[in-house]
Amino acid sequence: MAAGKPILAPKQPWIEEILKDGETALLFDENSPEDLAEKVRLLRIRKDLAQQLGRNTLRASSNYTYIERARRLLEILQ
Repeated sequence: MAAGKPILAPKQPWIEEILKDGETALLFDENSPEDLAEKVRLLRIRKDLAQQLGRNTLRASSNYTYIERARRLLEILQ
């Protein structure tokens, strides 16, 4: 995420807790190579989408740093 690159990931509940389809990633059906191929094609054709996903992903990555995680843990413990 911190690299600011578009992410392709399988649709899994634990992944969807962090990545939002069409916002910070393109999620594909893990049982469908055709779906993955279509998402790759989409990123190749839609450079604007790839750039937007990368920007959104970079922005969202600040929520997952060690410092941010420690801050949240301290809030919970207090």
